[in-house]
Amino acid sequence: MKLLHALDIEDSIQTLSQMGLTPSQAKLYLNLLVLGETTAKALAKLSNTDRKLTNRILTALIDAGLARKIADSPVRFKSVPLDEVLCILLKRRKQEDLEMQKVTEELGANSSSKNYQEVFTRDQLRQ
Repeated sequence: MKLLHALDIEDSIQTLSQMGLTPSQAKLYLNLLVLGETTAKALAKLSNTDRKLTNRILTALIDAGLARKIADSPVRFKSVPLDEVLCILLKRRKQEDLEMQKVTEELGANSSSKNYQEVFTRDQLRQ
């Protein structure tokens, strides 16, 4: 596996962040991708991240389907391949966009059929 250069990693973190991961999640995912199968301790060390934070981020990545926990002693973790992760994140992003489009359409339909000045009082709008 080709190791990523520092600039490639920063660009990749930014791209994964734009696709829905936090920068910390993106950084840990990419380091996990580079390390392959590893422990949380080794990942935290490479990522220069607090061990407790590393464990929380790993849990989030596993819950999102972007990493896997390997029952071993010690427990090890492995990233899902990057192409699969990109598909997962893209599907999630498309679903969020569809939901936003639906909300926008509903809001637009409501605004054309009702006058918001009649529906909302100033006090309700301030909340």
